[in-house]
Amino acid sequence: MIIFCYLNESNGDIQVLGGLTLSEFLTKAKLKRLGDTEPNGFAYHCDTFVIHPSQLKPLEEVIPRYSYDDTDDRIEDAKLGIGYAGVRA
Repeated sequence: MIIFCYLNESNGDIQVLGGLTLSEFLTKAKLKRLGDTEPNGFAYHCDTFVIHPSQLKPLEEVIPRYSYDDTDDRIEDAKLGIGYAGVRA
């Protein structure tokens, strides 16, 4: 899973834009090469994959949902290094 955020460098605010699975990202993203330009004059300084924020899914559709009653599963997942953000189903 990939989560996309926007950092406002002038005030430090971070906005979560959405997310995608890796396979969804690789299907939807466009490869821009060094020197490619956008209509607004922006030039890419290295090869990079880009995606428009409108193509992202809300995090609720990307992050698996767990209830607090899944304690046994959460303990097993923790042994595997899988973390949770305290999301309640």
